[in-house]
Amino acid sequence: MEKEKLLLRMAYMYYKQNMDLKEIGEQFNISYATVSRFLKEGRKSGLIEIKINHPIIRLLDLEAKLKNAFNLKDVVSVNTSNIEANYSIKNLVSIEAANYLMDILKDGDMLGISWGSTICQVVNNFSGNKKIKVDVIQLNGNLSNIPIELNSSDLVRRMKDMFTGSYYFINSEAIVDNQETKNLLVENIVLKKTILLFNNINIALIGIGAFNKKSIQDLYINYMKNDEIMELLNKNIVGETCFNFFDSNGNIIDIELNKRTITINKNSLKNINNKIMVASGVEKTEAIIGALKAKIINTLITDSLTLENILKNLAI
Repeated sequence: MEKEKLLLRMAYMYYKQNMDLKEIGEQFNISYATVSRFLKEGRKSGLIEIKINHPIIRLLDLEAKLKNAFNLKDVVSVNTSNIEANYSIKNLVSIEAANYLMDILKDGDMLGISWGSTICQVVNNFSGNKKIKVDVIQLNGNLSNIPIELNSSDLVRRMKDMFTGSYYFINSEAIVDNQETKNLLVENIVLKKTILLFNNINIALIGIGAFNKKSIQDLYINYMKNDEIMELLNKNIVGETCFNFFDSNGNIIDIELNKRTITINKNSLKNINNKIMVASGVEKTEAIIGALKAKIINTLITDSLTLENILKNLAI
């Protein structure tokens, strides 16, 4: 029997009649390994095409495109195209992120935690594992003008109870009055110990803030001086993570505000092996793209609409 006809008969038996490799081999008096090789050759040549009929496949293709474009460890998106009105997209993404984190955390990991409403929801949906030792480290100071549960000190406190291991706080405002105050605080023995551990963190759970007039009014107006706000606006800042501000080209900007901000610096942040950014909402598209270009994301967990918008804006 000619090889192509033989291959097609094998393919029909395997894919249409659900026969296993051993049964097919017995039909033609050949080994199951030979059948497997024939089927592999058929797929490679294009005679056999495998089609999976499920809408999730398109989403997996989109995730792979972004992952490959920026050489990321992973991209995970929640399909929100048919979401019911009473469900929160942010919460669905946060549940996905909590499950993802539970799957990858292992004994001996050092986990850094940032701040914000999305990270708060991840922690709310997280189930720990008392069998593994995970140290939890606060990545930045707090903001007194937001609810306490959104600040990273409270998130660290809640997260550390889910594992054995130690925890390390930054008991300070994220943005203090001046550089002299910052210098005094970072020399405090407790805070200094936390800062020294930044370079030992191997997994970070971080959110992202879009920088615009609304965020200035909601978050920064009580912390920034007018000239600092103008500096950020003039430098076309699109977002921040852990109070590291970056523009649309991925440049993390050295600004005057840094001199009085207590947070992980850009170099320590970039050096973390796996930076898991959790972000949802198309309004954060420009900020996420800036963070991707800045290389402060290894893993992105988002929703399908935001993922599509990111790829559209990048023309990928």
